Amino acid sequence: AGIPITAIENSTESNNDGNHDKVTEVVLPDSIKAIKKNAFTKFTALSRLNIPAGVTLIEEAAFSETALTSVTIPDGITNIPKNAFNICASLTSVRLPEGLLSIREGAFASCNRLEELTIPESVVIIEDIAFTGCQSLKKLVIPFGVGDPIAPGTFAGCSSLEVLEIPSHCFTDALAQTLSSARTTVIIYDLIDGV
Repeated sequence: AGIPITAIENSTESNNDGNHDKVTEVVLPDSIKAIKKNAFTKFTALSRLNIPAGVTLIEEAAFSETALTSVTIPDGITNIPKNAFNICASLTSVRLPEGLLSIREGAFASCNRLEELTIPESVVIIEDIAFTGCQSLKKLVIPFGVGDPIAPGTFAGCSSLEVLEIPSHCFTDALAQTLSSARTTVIIYDLIDGV
């Protein structure tokens, strides 16, 4: 029956025919294991796409500048790479998997319709500008396992952010200053007796 497709490669160099902005839906086969850098970048009409359960790698800017409205990230993914969903202005819903370890720079930047996101307890890295420009984001809880302070640019432009729950070791004065313009209620927490 042929050789199964296991990766979706960079499309930005090969799709200069002008048709990629007309694609509205993509159904990926279960054989896909990797979605490479820029695979669907600038597929500006792409609103529906399944990410098969067997995918274990999503690379930088794989879905940047698409019209996706909802995304479920499979359980095998441990990293949301740089600019993965950058400028997905129609994205309202994202399900992140348990076992996710990192959310990289600009991963969800300028997803201005994204209202709610649950960050799994397994996440230990959230990089600068990961959520910058998410104008509709209302509440976010930073897991205790995140090791480094959250950079002030992480939530820049999150003008609707009402509540941010954050471990004390991740909170800085610079972040407080960024959040003050959005009038965000910040709840700083620590674990008590290892609980």
